[in-house]
Amino acid sequence: MSVIVPSYNQGRYIAETMDSILSQDHRPLEVLVVDGASTDTTLEVLRRYAGDPAVSIVSEPDKGVVDAVNKGLARACGA
Repeated sequence: MSVIVPSYNQGRYIAETMDSILSQDHRPLEVLVVDGASTDTTLEVLRRYAGDPAVSIVSEPDKGVVDAVNKGLARACGA
């Protein structure tokens, strides 16, 4: 199962989101975080999850949430 998480300046909430997703029993799991080049603490928080093989993090400018989801779909493997 692939989960796409679009994000932009979600530092206050992203850990709760990631913990919730990763606590699910369904495996294999692929978590694709597509961040729109956040300027808050989002990337700092996401670094805590970078070592998890199920998690992939991309941070680059985008054109909004739909663009971020489309980027995630393009990268998804359907694990």
